[in-house]
Amino acid sequence: MRKRLYKRLLDAKLQTKLCAVFLVIFLMSMTCILVLSSILLRAESIKNSSQKTEQILKEAKRNLDYIILDMENMSRFIISESTAQNMLLEGKGTKAYEAHCNQMREILANLASYKPYIESIGLYNLDGDGISIGFGPALTRDYRMLENQGWLQEVFEAKGMYCWEWAKFEDLSLEKNFERLILTRVVNRQMSQQPVGILTLTLNQSYLENMLSQIYLGNQTALTLTTANKDIIFSTEEKKAGAVSEVFAHKNDNTFIIREGLTESLLHYEIADDAGWILYSKTPMKEINRDFLINLQVIIFAAILTIALAFYFYKRFAKTITKPISDVMHAMRRMECANFKEQIPVDREDEIGTLVKSFNSMTGQINILVNEVYKEKLHSKQAELESLQAQINPHFLYNTLECINWKALAHGEKEISQMILALSEMFRFNLSGKTKETSLSEEIQNIRNYLLLQKKRFQDKLDFFIDIPDELLETRVLKFTLQPLVENSIHHGVGNIEGNGKVYIIGEDYNEEIRLYVIDNGNGIDEELMKRILNGEERGSQTRGHGKGVFNVNERIKLHFGEEYGLTYENMKTGGTRVTVRIPKKGEGCNAECIDRR
Repeated sequence: MRKRLYKRLLDAKLQTKLCAVFLVIFLMSMTCILVLSSILLRAESIKNSSQKTEQILKEAKRNLDYIILDMENMSRFIISESTAQNMLLEGKGTKAYEAHCNQMREILANLASYKPYIESIGLYNLDGDGISIGFGPALTRDYRMLENQGWLQEVFEAKGMYCWEWAKFEDLSLEKNFERLILTRVVNRQMSQQPVGILTLTLNQSYLENMLSQIYLGNQTALTLTTANKDIIFSTEEKKAGAVSEVFAHKNDNTFIIREGLTESLLHYEIADDAGWILYSKTPMKEINRDFLINLQVIIFAAILTIALAFYFYKRFAKTITKPISDVMHAMRRMECANFKEQIPVDREDEIGTLVKSFNSMTGQINILVNEVYKEKLHSKQAELESLQAQINPHFLYNTLECINWKALAHGEKEISQMILALSEMFRFNLSGKTKETSLSEEIQNIRNYLLLQKKRFQDKLDFFIDIPDELLETRVLKFTLQPLVENSIHHGVGNIEGNGKVYIIGEDYNEEIRLYVIDNGNGIDEELMKRILNGEERGSQTRGHGKGVFNVNERIKLHFGEEYGLTYENMKTGGTRVTVRIPKKGEGCNAECIDRR
């Protein structure tokens, strides 16, 4: 059995043997790495989570200690104020009592104005008379409601020391219960240390909840704040009382793991120094394990990536044979779309290289034949146009338009007169002579007339700007080079936008060639589609009217001036489309030389 397996391995293909050996070595290595990594990563994840949580909770504890200490210091200041002593000792109803109350309200308001964590301050004598400032529910500022609290006796027993109490109120009018943390202390007479009143400072519950809500420990980590008597002040945990008893049972260990049913959680707590409040976090172990599982997945992914890269390089040699054949196949498919300019790069001399070179030679010959046929069709169309022009009596046409122009002027229709003159000049340009070339100045004038008519058509929602240097105006260009491009910009560009459309026609002398730009502020164009149109790959209905005129202009320029000239399209970063027309500086055709280069 073993010999047969060994014999089959020896007789297998080399690729199979290499893959088998590679897989065995990799799987053994990866197994060892995964086992060791899982142990180390889990321990590191627990350590990192504990350190991160401890750092955040200590910072939150410092903020709580600051609030507690500040409110305690404020309470000392208030009870030592002579105005507070005088108000509590003065009998109610006297002018002196009212004066002391007003002064004390001003003092308390000034103290609380810069303390957003103080909701209200109350100062009452033993009869329940006194003052209160602040906001929040009125019940928290009512001494009679404080008398109903079970902890008020504890405050008197403290003999002037401050006490933090968790007060519960019931608003019968709103049928709503709410709680507040209140710092209370007895106000003693300075001379005899006899009780003369009660001071209350109510902590702003909304401020406290907002401060604690901004502490982010993780998506699954719950944060809870309790009093020293296990009253829950704030908690993001659904089952708020679940871990409170566990925290009080582990006061000697700030970080520990608890089990609730089948769920394990990591707890960490901090105790506010003066008030004894307990702030603790509870993180499910599955959340902590998720971090180390992510790291483990990264290691697995890296191993898989290594295999993929090795397999990729192994396959590269085979691709040196299959890729040229695939390139020939795709090129033949592109030829089916009338793209006869296809040439496949080849730098090898074997059988595959010979095949590719033969294909390149064939496509080159087909391209030359297609260009010759296209040129013959252009000549035929030119002859038809000249025949049509010969059938039109230009003098009759011009005289008729001139008569209409005078009629318009006679009736004060200057706008109609301008349109007729523009139309007349366009006819004169179209029907003048048999030459297919013209000067750039005449081509621009024809475009100006065309744009004037379009501007009237769009009711002045179309603006155009023409900037051609004077030294370029005598350059020879093919007739009707710009009109199809401008027409395309209007109908497929600015014609579909809201607001005013703009068309710019700009010329420049660029090294040894002339460049003309037709720019619009329309919706832009699919650049890949336009490249296929210019290459003759898209001539069907999917071009939506973009293709025929643009393709003809591009082919006429290439046939007349050479393959290095023609049209290019690009979308502007600021919106719209720019088409660039490239022609030689002298503006002379290359005739047979261009065909040879093709």
